[in-house]
Amino acid sequence: MVVYGSSSSKSTIDNFSNSGTISSNSGETVYFGNTEIKTFTNSGVIKSDSHQGVNIASGTSITNFNNSGTIQGGNQRNRAGINITGSTITNFTNSGFITTSGTFEPTGANSIKASSGVKLSSSYIKTFTNKSNKIISAITGVNIAASTIDNFTNKGTIESTSSNTQNGAAINLVYLGNSTDIKTFTNEGLIKSAQANGIAIETGNKIETFINKGTIDVANNGMMFFDAGGTSGKADIGKIIIESGGIIKAGNDAIHIDGSKDIIGEGIDVKGRLEGGNAGIYIGGGKNLKTSITVSGTIQGGNGGIINTGTIGQKDAVQQQHGITIENNGFITSKNGSGILNTDNGIIYGNIVNKSDNDLSLKNDSSGTITSGVKNEGGGTIFVNNQGTISKDSSGNNLTNNGSGSIVIEDWLVSSDDSGKLDTVVVGGSNTGNVSADNITIDESNLDLDNLDHISDVITGINNNNVSNITTNGSGDINLIYDPTTGKIYQSFNLNASISGATFRSLISTTTRRSTFIDNVMGNSMQSFYLGNSSRAQRMAMSEKGNLYSDA
Repeated sequence: MVVYGSSSSKSTIDNFSNSGTISSNSGETVYFGNTEIKTFTNSGVIKSDSHQGVNIASGTSITNFNNSGTIQGGNQRNRAGINITGSTITNFTNSGFITTSGTFEPTGANSIKASSGVKLSSSYIKTFTNKSNKIISAITGVNIAASTIDNFTNKGTIESTSSNTQNGAAINLVYLGNSTDIKTFTNEGLIKSAQANGIAIETGNKIETFINKGTIDVANNGMMFFDAGGTSGKADIGKIIIESGGIIKAGNDAIHIDGSKDIIGEGIDVKGRLEGGNAGIYIGGGKNLKTSITVSGTIQGGNGGIINTGTIGQKDAVQQQHGITIENNGFITSKNGSGILNTDNGIIYGNIVNKSDNDLSLKNDSSGTITSGVKNEGGGTIFVNNQGTISKDSSGNNLTNNGSGSIVIEDWLVSSDDSGKLDTVVVGGSNTGNVSADNITIDESNLDLDNLDHISDVITGINNNNVSNITTNGSGDINLIYDPTTGKIYQSFNLNASISGATFRSLISTTTRRSTFIDNVMGNSMQSFYLGNSSRAQRMAMSEKGNLYSDA
């Protein structure tokens, strides 16, 4: 069935209603072009074997689009159950089943041509609703390019049947010359994929506010921000809110942020649950996420709850607006690694604050940087392993314990500046008595041993008895012995341990041989210059002079 007009003389339909079956073997089943429709209603079956099920082409406007039946597209490439191009729909409601028989997979920048349930190009929808227990299912469930949706609500199921783990998605936002913008997306139902991703957002597109009250259950990434080279613009994650009861469960990362270099947004607020086989939240290398993360729910990953290899926060901004804050009963954890893992040149601007009564494990690798310290303001314990740089906050503290909980330093690498002065760890807060150190490692690079005499050279603000061990990261030639009763650090040397030990032994051996040589020479001299007829005073003077030389 074909209805079309022209841009200057559009066809008009007050009510289109189908309760039977409309099918096509070779072409589009229903086509509208340059047509104005007040109400479209399908409670029956609209099906094409090879083409679009319903094709809403350029210049068409529909006030109310309602499907409570089945709409199915065909098996050719670039086909959809419902294809919308250059058109406007005020209210789009699915309370039925939308699908396609096509099996064409997405391929990078051409993912818009994958077989889709609903495909939207250069169009506008004010309200898009998928009702409870209703289904949109295809290789790509909903495929969107260069379009705007004011309010997108899913209460049913949107599914990807793609086998393309990297590019497949239940909902796909593609950059195609212009950006796609979903102003508010609320998921109260199920977004799923047995082999691919949940929501894929290419650089240049954005969801201004994403609210998850339902479930995203996928094999790869739950929400994936990526760059396919379509634009040089910034990636915008908008505002992501995982409400209490909402969950993103992913085989890889629940939220995977690896788009363009500069990534902006209003923040990530986790009140529900993020769970990933690798990470709950992952920030890719070189990517600058210029926003903060707040957690009052649970973030869990296999290798890290939050894994940062890029940048969290914004340089030179107000520090308290950035970083990671754990509130109320918030919990960040992992099965095999740390709750927070800052690695591979990762930077966190601002501080990490735990206001929860739950424990937190933090690992800052050798290349990692946290610019404004770590604070515990709750009843839980923060376990810190720092091999990189954790700078001091505005109060001059690396670690601050104000809550009823504890901070345990599992290991902290203390380095020296070019002059050999140690970068002393400073502990502050109202409850420093609950701060302890299992091990502190002194970096031997640039170390001046004259600056290592007392525990206060290494760490201050902590009870001496709460430091268990101090060691070095060298080859074992320097041994440190710590006396907690006095705070003194004693040094001993294992001269068999390293090249430096061998050098030390060589120096001692050379000095000994030199001393022996001088003794022998001066002994012979004393015999040659023995003044038998001299006075006793002259002989004593010569003897003392000989001893002086032999001591050299």
